[in-house]
Amino acid sequence: MQVLSGVVILEVAGQSHALATGDAVAFPGDLGHSYANAGPEPARFSLAVFEPGVGAPNRTERADG
Repeated sequence: MQVLSGVVILEVAGQSHALATGDAVAFPGDLGHSYANAGPEPARFSLAVFEPGVGAPNRTERADG
């Protein structure tokens, strides 16, 4: 997760973390978690999810795209 603008409160496993613009964090997604806007202005963040074992089991990447 990376905060693009504003302040986001991230709660993971009962612990609260205030993240400001430019802050980034990784955490185990199988733990209970939530996101909240901490202020009166809009907040934006990006989130990438990595799920081990999801996708083609024998996938190979080609160097020529």
